[in-house]
Amino acid sequence: MKKETTQRGFTLIELAIVLIVIGILVGLGAALLGPLTKQAAFKKSRERVKACKEAIIGFVAASKRLPTQTEFQGICNEKDAWGIDLVYLPDDTSVKYDGTNDRADLTTGSVCCNSLPSDMAINDKAQSGGSNNYKKDVAFIVLSKGEDRTQNGSLTSNTNIGGGEIYSVYNIEEYSDTYDDIIEYVTVYELRDAVKCEPLQMLTTSLPEATEDSSYTVNLRATGGCQSYTWAASDCSGTASTLPTGLSLSGGSLTGTPNLFAGPSGTLNACSTATSSFTLSVTDSAGSCDERSFSLVVRPQELKINTSSLPDGTVNMPYIANIIGSGGDISSYSYTVSGLPTGITASTSADCNSDSYNECSQLTGTPTGNCGDYPVSAQLSDGCTTTTKGYNIHLYKLISCSLSASDNGDGTWDISYSITNGPVNGVFSPQSGTCTSFTNSSGGTCTTGTLSSDTTFVLSIADSCGDSAKCQVTVSPSGSSGSCSTPLSLSPASGTAFSATQGTAFSQSITVSGGLSPYSNTTCTNNCSAYGLNLTCTSTGATISGTPTSSGSCTFTVGWQDSCSPSNTISGTYTVNIASACSPFSGWSSNLPDASNCQAYSGSITVIGGVSPYSWNLTSGSLPGGINFCTGNTSGTCSITGTQVLDSPGTYNFTVQVQDSCTTPGSQSTSQSFSINVVDSCYASGVSVRNETGQDRCYWAAGDAFATRWRRNRTITISPNTTYYIGNIVGSSCVQQCTTDYCTQKGYDSDGDCQTRMRPGVCQFQDR
Repeated sequence: MKKETTQRGFTLIELAIVLIVIGILVGLGAALLGPLTKQAAFKKSRERVKACKEAIIGFVAASKRLPTQTEFQGICNEKDAWGIDLVYLPDDTSVKYDGTNDRADLTTGSVCCNSLPSDMAINDKAQSGGSNNYKKDVAFIVLSKGEDRTQNGSLTSNTNIGGGEIYSVYNIEEYSDTYDDIIEYVTVYELRDAVKCEPLQMLTTSLPEATEDSSYTVNLRATGGCQSYTWAASDCSGTASTLPTGLSLSGGSLTGTPNLFAGPSGTLNACSTATSSFTLSVTDSAGSCDERSFSLVVRPQELKINTSSLPDGTVNMPYIANIIGSGGDISSYSYTVSGLPTGITASTSADCNSDSYNECSQLTGTPTGNCGDYPVSAQLSDGCTTTTKGYNIHLYKLISCSLSASDNGDGTWDISYSITNGPVNGVFSPQSGTCTSFTNSSGGTCTTGTLSSDTTFVLSIADSCGDSAKCQVTVSPSGSSGSCSTPLSLSPASGTAFSATQGTAFSQSITVSGGLSPYSNTTCTNNCSAYGLNLTCTSTGATISGTPTSSGSCTFTVGWQDSCSPSNTISGTYTVNIASACSPFSGWSSNLPDASNCQAYSGSITVIGGVSPYSWNLTSGSLPGGINFCTGNTSGTCSITGTQVLDSPGTYNFTVQVQDSCTTPGSQSTSQSFSINVVDSCYASGVSVRNETGQDRCYWAAGDAFATRWRRNRTITISPNTTYYIGNIVGSSCVQQCTTDYCTQKGYDSDGDCQTRMRPGVCQFQDR
């Protein structure tokens, strides 16, 4: 019999219990599932907000600015856990701290270099238990609107966060039923740290040496920070620093001509001079500043002997010459001169230019001995360096001769010749009898051959040094020549005045002619011996010669008679006017610093040598406007001055001529070219003035009939040489409030940008 299997099911009670258990489990699951799902959505959204923040920082690292709203969508295109786009709030033109004026736009300006303050701040109340907890200078905010899909916060303008600081503030609340925004933000300073902005640093640490009165240029270098750079001769606090004399700072270049010593150009009173410390600073466009102290070593120009040659001299005549040097340490000049002819000595140093500096060696004395060439060596030392130069002095002799004739009665004549400063070589022309030539003679007598007509014998003499002279006598066959009916005459005529110069060799001859020769000298009166002149008379003429020892005037008288019976006679009185020797011009010096517009100017030019008083003239070129030339000046220094420079920037070249008062040989003149630089780059465009009064104004130039409306936050240009009137707009009319001009406004400028601005109040102008 097959066994029957019995299957037993749930009883009704058991089934009821199972259903109750299942209900309990379903209820618990529903209660737990909601909070877990919400927490996961919050976490996911926060992670996406943080990821967007990091993406924005990455964008800034590459571009040094915040992304725009459009660019944000490209780098962070995810939605939050509730399917809503994330909100991006950068500090750009839409964020305005006072609702009207914006200060910063970090989507266009560099995060590293934007000098304007941020407009945005965060009041993160959740971090401080609900009280104000401000974070200033926020660069951007990124947020999720949360589960309620509503942005619970907004920017509030004109919020004073304490200390008078005004921002647009975004409030962050504690997470609650009414506030569920998920927010991340980064400040400007955190952003700069994140992208590693390079700080401003001056790279130039020292300056190369300079040379006195020589052009000098150094280009200063800096790195980091924010271009462009502004350089100043001051520290970062604005305290001005004095640059070495002659140098100026233009842009990033230290240029000019150092002039630390007032002595002759190129010289110092030391082997080198170290300037006192001065400070240079560089400021970038974001307002960061770096400074460094410098000192500049200035050395003199190369020590040189400038005199190119020495004058020749004459034996037994006074000699004077100067050897002039330049450069080096002029306070320690010392000359050593060797090889000079006997009788000439050289000073170790002397002030030959009358400028109170011993820049030369004076050679003085009366040379004796033989004529010829004398190699001379000059050495100049200043205790720092030594230089030498070679010269040649050629000595001459003042040789002269005279002839006299004696009739032998047989048609021949004895001719006697006398030579001064012999012995010399001589030759007669024509040559007759023994009157031919001779060697190394200081005088003698020769006899002519038988003469058939009147003959003029000329004796030419010369020595081994190249000196030469001539003399002559006329004789006739019968022992006489000429006619008693022909009167005697003198050449040059009696009463002639001759010109001579003190210290310069002088010689003048008087000859007699006419009548019947031979002649005899009857008068030979010398009143010029006190001035160093000698008078020599012969039967045919007279010679007055020598080197005048002093200036003044003197006379001498000569006379002759011929062989007629009764004799014809003639005499003549002559004058010698001796002028003082004039020292020549020997150089120039100048101090012509750069000129700046609207500033007083003072410079000078000095001429060296010549005879005062002087006459100064500007022969070509022109000076910058407002700078005056020293017309009418008679001293050796011409002052170039002006009370207010006003001209275009650039180099103004001009030529100066000076004429002195030398009387013999006559007035001397010299010319030299100079230049003055106008370095003010603001001239060409005028001065820019910005209206920042917060309301429209009006302005008009002097002479204008109508005013022009000057809009707020607009700029006008003040042109040179023009006065402007500025006023308030009352109704439709302009009421004058103040005047301004180029130079006044330029005076407000301290950093070289030539911009000022008008502030609220009564016409207050202030450097930007």
